[in-house]
Amino acid sequence: MPNASGALKFILVGILGAAVLVSLLSSQDINARAIDLTLSTSLLRGGYTELAIPPLGTIRAKTHLFPLRFRIALKDINLDRLKALVSQQPKSIFPEIEASFRSQILVYVLRLLFLALLGGFVLGYLLFRRPSQALLSGLAGLLIFALLIGGAMLTYNEKAFQEPEFTGVVEAAPWLLGVAEEALLAVESLDDTLRVVAANLTLMFESLSLVGAENAPVEGELKILHVSD
Repeated sequence: MPNASGALKFILVGILGAAVLVSLLSSQDINARAIDLTLSTSLLRGGYTELAIPPLGTIRAKTHLFPLRFRIALKDINLDRLKALVSQQPKSIFPEIEASFRSQILVYVLRLLFLALLGGFVLGYLLFRRPSQALLSGLAGLLIFALLIGGAMLTYNEKAFQEPEFTGVVEAAPWLLGVAEEALLAVESLDDTLRVVAANLTLMFESLSLVGAENAPVEGELKILHVSD
């Protein structure tokens, strides 16, 4: 039975081995119907979730409290599959994509836990040369990553993406949204202005048609149009 210092040594080796193997091998391709994505996880990145859209850039938000960074990179959108999906089941396309994505996320999390166990065990065996001690390191790595992933899930806040951070070309996204909103307001204002101008021009041309008709009888009120800039 290892003493306190020996147990701490096994734990630290397990954490190190788990962190190294997870960082190296955490990338995994998944398919959410017509969308191909790549998932990856790394340590000590401040609790962020990143959405990478090559070559436009990255959108990220601080979504959880634990020191894991989750990264979702868009790999490909299969237009043929997307068209077929929309044509067959247009009303249920988004629920199906979400369900497919969540099921694959579960498999991905189980894979991360296996990598943590394997990383701790391998490094422990390389250092201690005893399967029993290597197993302790592997279990330590598994436990630590289970706590990190579980804590990240419990504290995860999807609403954090309402105030995201942008890098790359997508940094212009908030500015473009502002420009679009101002353009819509300008179009509405321009529409009202054009209506007024069109009405005044109609009245002006009607008045001009009476110029020179001195002997023409005038009925009703006499209207005078004054145009200035």
